[in-house]
Amino acid sequence: MFVRLSRTIWQDKLFYFISFLTLTYTIVTRIDKINSGLWNDESNNYFSFIKKGLLQIVWSDRFSPANHILNSIFAWISYKIFGFSEVMLRMPSLIAGILASILFFFFLKSKLGKLEALLFFVFAALCSEHIKIVSQLRGYGLCYLFSVIALIMAYRAIGDRENSARFRKSILIFSIVNFLAIYNFIPFVLLSCSFYLVLFFYLKGFRRIELSISAILSIALCGIAYIPAISSLSNSYSSGFGQIVPKLHLLSFLSIPPRKIISFYIAQNIKSTAILSFYFLLCSIVLILGYYFARKKDENLANLLVIPPSLTLLMGGVLKAPLGSAISHPRYTCFLTFYYLAVFSIGLAYFFTLIYQKVQASRNGNEAIFQKNIYLFFGVTALCTILIFQGFLISDKVFIIRGHYKEATQAIEAFNIKKYKIFFNPSPNWAKNDAEVYFSEKLPNIQYKMHSIAKDGKAKACQILQEMNEITNTFVVEDLRLEYIPNSTYKVKDYAIVTGSDRQEFKVISWQEKNRLLGVYFFQRGQVSSMDCEG
Repeated sequence: MFVRLSRTIWQDKLFYFISFLTLTYTIVTRIDKINSGLWNDESNNYFSFIKKGLLQIVWSDRFSPANHILNSIFAWISYKIFGFSEVMLRMPSLIAGILASILFFFFLKSKLGKLEALLFFVFAALCSEHIKIVSQLRGYGLCYLFSVIALIMAYRAIGDRENSARFRKSILIFSIVNFLAIYNFIPFVLLSCSFYLVLFFYLKGFRRIELSISAILSIALCGIAYIPAISSLSNSYSSGFGQIVPKLHLLSFLSIPPRKIISFYIAQNIKSTAILSFYFLLCSIVLILGYYFARKKDENLANLLVIPPSLTLLMGGVLKAPLGSAISHPRYTCFLTFYYLAVFSIGLAYFFTLIYQKVQASRNGNEAIFQKNIYLFFGVTALCTILIFQGFLISDKVFIIRGHYKEATQAIEAFNIKKYKIFFNPSPNWAKNDAEVYFSEKLPNIQYKMHSIAKDGKAKACQILQEMNEITNTFVVEDLRLEYIPNSTYKVKDYAIVTGSDRQEFKVISWQEKNRLLGVYFFQRGQVSSMDCEG
């Protein structure tokens, strides 16, 4: 009895120690990203909405995907209190993203167990998408938080369906959360509809009427909130909103769960198609096992973790662009990420537990069976270790700097540049205008010229590159992307690139990438020695 109690206490201490380390890693990795400069989408949000005031955010004359309204409101409050600061502007999204993982961790712990919750917490901490997008001046951190709260309230509504007062409270909170989530990020409407469909089939009689009333409440609130943007919203989505194209994107959408898990941990380091296919199959199997084992422990929770996200992907695959194409973008499906990671963690946890139990049961039995189970146990342990290790490898490389005016300013000041040119990739005029405003404020005494990189093909791109080779003190604002030129290779040698560090550690690199230059800020330490432009 005493030995068993001691073992339980030791296991509890180990669980909370690993949880604390995971939380620390989560916070440190996200905070490490928020002090870099604003990239083009963030700068559009800041210059076009936040800086112009609250009225511009909520009563804009156009519906802009750069303006995640609820997050912009929080960022505006931060801006009014602290002034212009990349850290404070991004803090609302960062806090929401971290709170989402903590809240879901405790929820899974209470409903499924410590191992499942801990595995989820570790995978969420290592999730490259989460590290990247919650550290931006965008509304994705709130998307994570609202997706977690929506699932919890849907789960409570199912559990409270026999208690009228508690059910009405749960469903009211659920409807308000869905409204806020859609107001912040409109593609969330697909997940909201999926949750309402699942709850409708779970509930009976008068509960369905109450659910329908809550759905009408969410729709009414969204309609009122979006009144300022209704006309421009219809124009923005006129390319295909509501058009049914059953074959469009459907297969690719249904393969998103394993693809997202692969992209989080493996794909960025592995180029082999065969190995990627193996991991794709492996992740798919673990997801299926996770759903199967989750149903054994809590059928309602298992269904909510799997069915609404699946319906969301199905609707996204059936609806034509923009909702169809938008929902396929990795960051636009962020509100599904934690569901996949939870199911994936459940599958690994149960597989791990079953093998461990077999090892324990065969300890005093047949030696050959015991050895076989030991090998199986270590094999699964190695698999979990590889997945986690891949997460560590990638989590340090997830953020590609784009359009970071702050780093460009540091570069100019560090090298005492007095005159320079700014080259733009093909992008809307707002990016060019935002950069002009930023540089005129930060560097009022420095002369510069703005140059746009046209879309009209290879000749123009080569001309731009050759100019960069000839001109001293030249760098690029925005990323210089040449992927629209097929079958081309460009070589840029001996350019210095801003790393994004506040310590101004500028590295000189040789960079060659087929079909595109992944560079962000190129500027010279003097004359560039050589550069080839080949086709």
